[in-house]
Amino acid sequence: MNIANALSLGRILLVPCFFWLCYYSYSQVGAPEFVVWARIVLVVIFLSDFLDGYFARRHGQVTALGGLLDPLADKLFVLTSFILLTIFNRLPIWLAMIVVSKDILVVIGWALVATILGRVEAAPTRTSKWATGFQFAAVVAAVFSFPAPYSLIINVIAAVLTLISVGQYFVQGLRLLSPGDSRS
Repeated sequence: MNIANALSLGRILLVPCFFWLCYYSYSQVGAPEFVVWARIVLVVIFLSDFLDGYFARRHGQVTALGGLLDPLADKLFVLTSFILLTIFNRLPIWLAMIVVSKDILVVIGWALVATILGRVEAAPTRTSKWATGFQFAAVVAAVFSFPAPYSLIINVIAAVLTLISVGQYFVQGLRLLSPGDSRS
């Protein structure tokens, strides 16, 4: 356990808090102070995501555990946020469908490749990292109530990058499974 892994683990633990605060912020029983706390927790989640990457790279704290915790924290946060914020009409359903479907397809593809090859090879693409960044930005825009034109731009960019990353992962999977691949 190092600082980067502790930050990722902390982010995982903050996801249920963020869910609860958003639920009470946007449900009929919500109170205005829950919105403030949801925003604070969102900022902490965002900063911890940045800091865990910084510590991992800058201080040589890249570990196998971190390679699991960081993407797990990102996926839990994004999926939880997108589903909840879509239910409360804070994010468009089309965007949630793209993001959730991408993650389901990537997990199924990853499991299929791992089963066939007998090993796990998971490397995020640069586009996938950008897509996750814009997915985070879409959540920030929804929770901080950005004006509609700005939210729409962020949402469209997140959707396009997410769709491109699905295609890239599909191509990666095909290459890994192709008979001519030297890694098989």
